[in-house]
Amino acid sequence: MKLAYTVFVLAFLIVSCGSDNDDDIIKQDLPEYKLILGGQDDLLSTGMSFPNTDPNAVSISKPFTIKGEDLTTDVTISISNHFQLSLNNTNFTNTITIAANQSNNQTTVYVRYSPDETVKTDVDGVVTITNNQAENISFTVKGKTTLGNIINYLTFDKERLANGAAINSIQEKLLRYMMMSQI
Repeated sequence: MKLAYTVFVLAFLIVSCGSDNDDDIIKQDLPEYKLILGGQDDLLSTGMSFPNTDPNAVSISKPFTIKGEDLTTDVTISISNHFQLSLNNTNFTNTITIAANQSNNQTTVYVRYSPDETVKTDVDGVVTITNNQAENISFTVKGKTTLGNIINYLTFDKERLANGAAINSIQEKLLRYMMMSQI
């Protein structure tokens, strides 16, 4: 009877010790697929904003960095209309791809605001960073558009400024006034 009890205890110790070590080995062998966003600490919470930009013009570009961990596939970055992306701060487009062999290197991406003549308000957009191995990342972008031109005209007291003829009339009166004051 004593022999059966000893075998049972020995078998229990072997099974319990082997299972803990196997879990550690499996955890160490699994890759940790990640996309890491850098360049600005608050980019995910506050996004990226661009100052007043005229329609059919472009804003200054702003950079951010992206880096993968253990990725073996391409990273694709896309952006909403009226914004553009670049890897070299020269050639801009709406979608860029970081090749699989570069996806684990830190890469700088440039963003700029580019409203066209159809834009009549400020524009909100989204940058989306995708990879089929890692969790996707997105953050907002906001562009302010210069809305209309402000033209200041010098007029005489209570002079109406209704159309081009009035402007010519004001210019003639101003010219006469200046000539008269020189006499």
